[in-house]
Amino acid sequence: MIQQAAFDKLTAMGIDLYQLRDQQNSAPTADYLAIDVKATANHRLYLDILTALSLNQTEVSIKEDKIDLGLLDWQFHQAEAIELTKQHLVTPSLDVLASKPQLKQQLWLLLAN
Repeated sequence: MIQQAAFDKLTAMGIDLYQLRDQQNSAPTADYLAIDVKATANHRLYLDILTALSLNQTEVSIKEDKIDLGLLDWQFHQAEAIELTKQHLVTPSLDVLASKPQLKQQLWLLLAN
């Protein structure tokens, strides 16, 4: 980065300078739900998913807005949709998943592939 005084002198001499600006992320940020660590760690569906993925609770890290499953980050959102991209799983909350058989089935199918 060039200092302002040097920039002014070079500009006065007719030398055009281009500087990179801090890149602003124009992509909308997703609103992920906060995770209740204790409730999640004891939720039946969560434990079933860990078993299906051959994981135990010591291999998983539950943070305030995501669950780190090692090769996969899992986050919850308000929408009743499930998205799986490369290493990022986004689902409704565990309570919503547990109460909606269609969503639960979709999740199991995605995880099986």
